[in-house]
Amino acid sequence: MLARVHEQGTLIKIRTSIPPLLVMMPALAVLIRGIACRLRRPESERAQKKGLYFIIASFPVFLLVWAVYSWQLGNWFDDNGYTECTWYSGATLGAPKIMLSDPGYCVKQGYQIRIELIDWFETQHNSGINPSLEAFTQKQQQLLADYKKRFDLL
Repeated sequence: MLARVHEQGTLIKIRTSIPPLLVMMPALAVLIRGIACRLRRPESERAQKKGLYFIIASFPVFLLVWAVYSWQLGNWFDDNGYTECTWYSGATLGAPKIMLSDPGYCVKQGYQIRIELIDWFETQHNSGINPSLEAFTQKQQQLLADYKKRFDLL
């Protein structure tokens, strides 16, 4: 991901939830251990409480790490001239954020075809081509026309 910034990539997908999820791995290990111990032999109430407190305490740490990581990564991309395009970014927690080198690529029209546009950017990058804004606009208009032809039945 960071190599694309040095290559001056037009579109970069970032997932801000992956490193914070790694912070939750010890809580998962405690949960698995607690379930295994409970199935094998009765676990003491004190040990169960300690495990439960550890799991509960891990969640605020996850949120804190996620907030700090997202903030630092966002600032780093801003410093390198990238802006987030909320029209292309997913709405769920694990969905990637889409960072663009030129805000002109972030247009409101075409939300329905955003996945096809992102795939097109990937294909262009893999081919070694950095698409111009004109080529992007032409591809977007072509994809929108195909979409309307397929789904605009009224």
